[in-house]
Amino acid sequence: ARYHRDGSRWDDGGDSFLVDRFGRLYEGRAGGIDLAVTGAQAGGWNSISTGVAIIGTFDSERAPAPALEAVARLLAWKLPLHGAPVVGELTLTSSGGSANRWRAGTKVTFDRISGHRDGCSTSCPGDALYGQLEEIRARALVLAGSAGITPPERPAVALTPPPGAVRFGQPLTIAELG
Repeated sequence: ARYHRDGSRWDDGGDSFLVDRFGRLYEGRAGGIDLAVTGAQAGGWNSISTGVAIIGTFDSERAPAPALEAVARLLAWKLPLHGAPVVGELTLTSSGGSANRWRAGTKVTFDRISGHRDGCSTSCPGDALYGQLEEIRARALVLAGSAGITPPERPAVALTPPPGAVRFGQPLTIAELG
């Protein structure tokens, strides 16, 4: 919090969640843990990601088991909550930015549970923790059960006018297709 508030002059932490070595979870980005609050953890990817930080430096030291379990439990709950499976890959389009590894408009394929360095110019989460991501993915899948494989069925919808044309205060019509 001190780094983000004092160093970056933000109002709160950039990550949506923080986890300590004992597996205790903390709300990072203010606004509600069950809402789709936009974090500030990964420039160019913030609006389409949830940031989870394990407190510590994990360049050569592995993250503690209770912290990994907490992250897996969190992601097994959070991703399906928004209709996203916890495993597999997805292709996203970069919004660019100074810390982003990819120019705006570049399509990049990620694991659904990825490390900060996959999208941004950083060594985060450290080599040791980065090597533990597969362990987190596997545990999150077990915890999520069938919700971890495919998102729930949702009807196709049409937006009128298209989302890019909507201005604050104007109406947006959402109609189910088919």
